Amino acid sequence: MRSILYVLLIVLLGTSALQAQPRALLIDETADPGAVSIHVEKVYYDVEGETPAALAAQLGRHGPRVRGERYFGLTEWEVHAEYHWDQRPDGCRIEGLRVRASVQTHMPRWRRATAASESLSGAWKRFLSALDWHEHGHRVLAEDAAETIRKRLRTLRAPTCPRVEARAYGELIDVLNEYEQYNRDYDAATDHGRSQGAVWPPRP
Repeated sequence: MRSILYVLLIVLLGTSALQAQPRALLIDETADPGAVSIHVEKVYYDVEGETPAALAAQLGRHGPRVRGERYFGLTEWEVHAEYHWDQRPDGCRIEGLRVRASVQTHMPRWRRATAASESLSGAWKRFLSALDWHEHGHRVLAEDAAETIRKRLRTLRAPTCPRVEARAYGELIDVLNEYEQYNRDYDAATDHGRSQGAVWPPRP
């Protein structure tokens, strides 16, 4: 019997996903078995300004940076798939599967917003709501990816455990690639959130 943990990391920008290779870690015996465990966290970066243009400049200066570009929002997620395998006379199978997903969304936070005009405050609230809704779509895809991994790995069988390991790795890579494309399709369909209202400065 041998234990292994694969970790998948995807960075979701409201634009595209960055691919990272799975890596092996020690198994966490405290993780709950059964259904996928999801942990969602929001973190904020601060912006200041008293006009739409000033806020736009702050978003461009302080927004999360990936591949040299700034974005209004950022969603990152990891999927941890933990298991051991058991060699039996009829072949090797995965046992004790635990899947956990950690999702972190970065959003802007306007400091001193109480001093702003009512119209600017209203426009900012609508922008934030639209941006969060767009990132919510990425979060849902992260949860779907974790559940897909659980379903694909729980019934894996092969004549030998090395073949089970190879098949598990292949399934993880396939899911990573599939959900990278799903996120690209989602961004294309929403124009990276613009069609959902995630636009700043606000449209006239």
